[in-house]
Amino acid sequence: MKLERYVEATYLYNDAGIAEMRNFLLEAAKYHAAAVTVPAFYSRMARLLLKKGHTLNYAAIDVPLGLLTPPAKAFAAADAIRNGADGVEVMANLVMIKEKDFEYLKREALLIRSRLPNMTDLRFVLETSLLTPTEIAHAALALKEGGANGIVTGTAYGKSGVKESDVRLLRKILGPNFFIKASGGIRDLSQVRVLLSAGASRVATARAAVLLEG
Repeated sequence: MKLERYVEATYLYNDAGIAEMRNFLLEAAKYHAAAVTVPAFYSRMARLLLKKGHTLNYAAIDVPLGLLTPPAKAFAAADAIRNGADGVEVMANLVMIKEKDFEYLKREALLIRSRLPNMTDLRFVLETSLLTPTEIAHAALALKEGGANGIVTGTAYGKSGVKESDVRLLRKILGPNFFIKASGGIRDLSQVRVLLSAGASRVATARAAVLLEG
């Protein structure tokens, strides 16, 4: 297995300065990470530093809260694409998930999708450690129906890291070909292998360079 095909590098710390982010992006490119996810503020830098390689550049939108209005998320997503991002990862509204208003999620996804160029990757982030299996299932299906073509399990801001059971659930309900990224608390290669075996399309970690170097 060529591990770099399955590992993405994520760096969403709000105190990461320009030099630190530059080093992170250059390391991701050096070790041929499949993609990076960074704050939208850094989309232009990521485009410039990654343009000669095969590492894709995703912009994080409204992470970790997910409480911007749908029009605000749509504007931010479109702006990130204009600034050089290959795709976006948008934080889902967990309040509306807890309220069981899954139609809200679908409408939000539809609006954001309508503001992006055709074929742009639109992934939504669920904080699965804060959700029940039923909430995970309904939210993921609503987002898929709204035009999302990827689900990310979570961030470093959840209660715990990604669980193998959550990945298996997402794979079961979303089908064999839908993109699922396992993210949150991944620190070693044994976790990577378990999550890929559970059905993750890729895994993401801030430690991507360490894992790929090893």
